[in-house]
Amino acid sequence: MASTFPSFPQFAPGSTQSSQTPAAHAPAEPKRGLLARFLDALIASRQREAEERVARLLVQSGGKFTDSLEREAERSVLGR
Repeated sequence: MASTFPSFPQFAPGSTQSSQTPAAHAPAEPKRGLLARFLDALIASRQREAEERVARLLVQSGGKFTDSLEREAERSVLGR
């Protein structure tokens, strides 16, 4: 006997359409302004410089990171 309701195709579990994913409905991130990008670059540059200073101090100490070396690195990086 024929049903009065239309038949719908069966989908395998886990098969979803791309429009149903949460990322498809997420709003796009706003572009960062010129000043924000400049500040990000400045901070990254200072971070690299500080890491290079600490690496040089570590090499000079023979690879041992002691309390005194930590204090010296802090003074060098923070400019005290």
